[in-house]
Amino acid sequence: MQIHERLMNVFYQALLETIRKARFTIDGVERDFDIFRTERMGNILRVMFYLDDYSGPVTHATLLDKDDVILISGTTNFHKENDGFMYVFDIPIIPEGGVAP
Repeated sequence: MQIHERLMNVFYQALLETIRKARFTIDGVERDFDIFRTERMGNILRVMFYLDDYSGPVTHATLLDKDDVILISGTTNFHKENDGFMYVFDIPIIPEGGVAP
């Protein structure tokens, strides 16, 4: 069976309606950021967050839903300077059998 493009659109829309913010640990302090931008690139949903105002080591990143439930989380290892920084969560949706037009 093949998944049709319409169902893929439903999946992406449901994700966009569910995702609300990201939480980053910057210099040992958890800080929440609102979504800066989203885009769909083929079978990948990109959720972007612009980190500004803070500096220091960024050691953890978490994507949260509207109820503050963790959707994606993991360890990070980079140092954020005083200028802005764009962090991107790439969420792939890969159907078995491909997508029919």
